[in-house]
This record gives sequence, structure tokens and C-alpha cells, in this order.
Amino acid sequence: MTGREEYKPGVPVYRILNTVSLSCLVCIYILVLYAFVRLPHRIPTHFDLTGKADAFGSKNILLIMLIIATVLFVLITFLSNKRGNNQATGKTASTGGKSKEYIKTLFNLAKFLVSLSFLLIITMILLRSFPKYNSTLAHGISIALIAIPAMAIMAVIVFFKNSLGNSSR
Repeated sequence: MTGREEYKPGVPVYRILNTVSLSCLVCIYILVLYAFVRLPHRIPTHFDLTGKADAFGSKNILLIMLIIATVLFVLITFLSNKRGNNQATGKTASTGGKSKEYIKTLFNLAKFLVSLSFLLIITMILLRSFPKYNSTLAHGISIALIAIPAMAIMAVIVFFKNSLGNSSR
């Protein structure tokens, strides 16, 4: 034992992110398909910073959002696999494998943030569409939506800091 052994997790981070992203997408499908027939024809489609609806439209926008979320999920998954395989070629086995894992982690982080954003937006639309639900929850979701870009930037910085720190040893 050298005292500087690397921590090797049992499950790579990118697989955890992929599983959570897929779970978010499944939740989006469940929410939209369950609530669609119960929604009024006109629903809120845009919110101000306080979470108050300031634009309204057809409930069909939820189906369009469902399609967009699915297309983005599949596209990012495809790019993750393609870029990870292309970037790792031509390097040694250990460096190539680590590079591939870093790329997959970054793509899956992006996929998670996109899936989470769509889940929060659709949840907020549904909460604001049914007046009997508590508006405090919708307000909390609007705050979370504002925080997502900051979380993404911090996650990328921490990820690169850790990956650069581990590669210099």
C-alpha cells in the first residue's frame, strides 16, 4: 500500500446519472399521460420569476414538451456513446478508458440536468393548472429552475477539478 491509492467506485458515476435521468423521463411520461385528460384545454405555459403564470396556451404543449424531452434524451445518449468511443481511441488503455468515462460522465450530467429541468417545468405547469394544489410548491419549483444553471456550472467545475487532481498523481 502506497497511501495514495485511488478510490474506485463499484458503479461509475455516468451510469448513476443515466439511471436517474431515465427515471426523470419516465416520471415525465407518467405525469403527462395521467394528467393530460384531466387538464383544462387552456393551461399556463410561461411563468415569471415568482412562479406566477404570465402566458397561457393549449394543453397540447405538454405533448410537444414530452417529445422534445425524449428526443434530447436519445440524442445526448447517442452523442455520449459516440464521443466517448471516438475520444478514447489512439490512447493507452488506462488513459483511453479514463477519458471515455469522463466524457460519458459529462454527457450524462447534461442529460440529467435536461431531464430534471423538463420534469420541474412540467410539474409546475400541472400544479398551476389545477387550482386546488398548493402554490407554495410551484413557487419552490420556480426557484429550483433558476438554480439549475448554477448547479450545472458548479458540477462541471468540481468534476474537472477532481479529474485533473486525480490525473496529476
